[in-house]
Amino acid sequence: MKKLALALLALAPLFLTAQSAAWQDIEQPLSSSGKHLLQTETYRLLQLQEDMLQARLQAAPSESGVALAQSPFQLQLPNPAGGWDTFRVVNSPVMGEGLARQFPGIQTYLAKGVSNPRALARLDFTAQGFHAMVLQGADTYFIDPYYHGLRDGTYAAYYKRDYASAEFECHTDGLAADHHEPAASSQVLGEELRIYRTA
Repeated sequence: MKKLALALLALAPLFLTAQSAAWQDIEQPLSSSGKHLLQTETYRLLQLQEDMLQARLQAAPSESGVALAQSPFQLQLPNPAGGWDTFRVVNSPVMGEGLARQFPGIQTYLAKGVSNPRALARLDFTAQGFHAMVLQGADTYFIDPYYHGLRDGTYAAYYKRDYASAEFECHTDGLAADHHEPAASSQVLGEELRIYRTA
């Protein structure tokens, strides 16, 4: 087992090169027929070979068999700044076994930063394509399909801080002045596997 782990670590640079090859920076979307819903003007536009990345992610070990911090499987993701972040990844199902059998096309993963050990990410492949949410404080970012309902491989990587959500308006008299934003926590939680059963 130790020899296998060492072999996987030795091959990691080759795997990372293949994964980054699945992504390509582009100047503009290849299609103009999709419905663009992202509410941000600042993003990194990318073309993803979905089949290549999906095939690579199938090799990620199950979180029930290996701790996330010790996972030999590594993945590179493009960040909005134009660089690449490396993560250790495990297959992390979020549905019960029965539901997972009904929807085999939904695959979910948990990732922990290698280049930034404080970063924690959730990844998924669904009928809508690939999605990534990378939690790292002020530099939290997302990777989402550029178009809604059109899987042409066009993706956008953008920071949460650049996302223009709908403007909030408070309609409660006398309470708005007492509202205080909670202090942002620098501690990233979620690396521990928890299993809940409901009756």
